[in-house]
Amino acid sequence: MPQRGSNNSNNNTIQVATVGLLILFAFVAFGAMGSCTTINPGHRGIRVTLGKVSPEALPEGIALKWPLGVSRIQEIDVRQTTVETDAACFSKDQQNITIRYAVMYRVDPTKVVDLFQNFSGDPYLTLLKPRLEEVLKQVTANYAADELVQKRGDAKVETLRRLKSEIPRMVDVIDFSIVNIDLSDEVEKKIEEKMVAEQDAKKAEFEKMRQAIQNEITIAKSKAEAESAELLGATLAKNPLVLQMEIIKKWNGVSPMVVVLGESQQASTPVILPINPIRPPARTEP
Repeated sequence: MPQRGSNNSNNNTIQVATVGLLILFAFVAFGAMGSCTTINPGHRGIRVTLGKVSPEALPEGIALKWPLGVSRIQEIDVRQTTVETDAACFSKDQQNITIRYAVMYRVDPTKVVDLFQNFSGDPYLTLLKPRLEEVLKQVTANYAADELVQKRGDAKVETLRRLKSEIPRMVDVIDFSIVNIDLSDEVEKKIEEKMVAEQDAKKAEFEKMRQAIQNEITIAKSKAEAESAELLGATLAKNPLVLQMEIIKKWNGVSPMVVVLGESQQASTPVILPINPIRPPARTEP
């Protein structure tokens, strides 16, 4: 009987040890599973242990941490992102303008720890958007409403330049563009009338220049013809036989229809008589 009790005691001890080992194994397995995580592509990880931020960002792939909530990994997206939205602005002539813009940016992978410690939430909403819209309002205030429409390229360049210099280096502003400028109907009508007037003025100026050039061409042509006639007259005066030679060259063999009488140095005015045969008048029947 005492031996049987001893065996039961040993069995109980083995069972307790087995259960303990199973619990320990489960605890270790759970801890091992909780100490591993993965950082997705295009992201960086920030390890926070008992409220303290690790100074080094974690790259993509597998990352280790303390289990049971001792430490956690916070991911930050460092991929290039484009946001398109509207901003209410004012022009130089105090017109309400709604500008639709698109900004392309990305978080600097080497600055994610500083960003995490100093700014909370979405980097665009907390860091980029407030400064971007403030810069945009300052730039549009330098242009009248109609001027802003015509010089949107200049406004875009100036806005991007100032963004790159004023936004903290934790965020890289890659590009900025003005998608659309929405004005009131009255302002749009005034701009359209102004553009039509400018086009009409340019057309009138072009017509004026064209007419001036045409006049210059006509004057030059008339002057050239006068000089040519004067030169020809001087040539014929010196060499009268030249005209007779030209007449002979162009004669077609047909007898002349007129004859010139009195063409001599003594006669002041030559007499031209027709030599066509004289036809009798047609008879009329009684």
